[in-house]
Amino acid sequence: MKKLQQQLTELQKFIELGDKQNKTISKVGSYWHIDHTLRVFNGIPQALKNSNPQNLNLNGLFLNGQS
Repeated sequence: MKKLQQQLTELQKFIELGDKQNKTISKVGSYWHIDHTLRVFNGIPQALKNSNPQNLNLNGLFLNGQS
């Protein structure tokens, strides 16, 4: 939980810097990335609730250096 709090604090600092954009890195500004991060963060509990571990397919995942 401590690491999560640190990451949220870091996001807050980016918000305070204002919307920055570097087109060599991304076509959209930093506010879009912050918004996306927060939407993903907020969606994780629902995704976990809707998931079924029996449907997990490990094929194609990188485990133990194997693909």
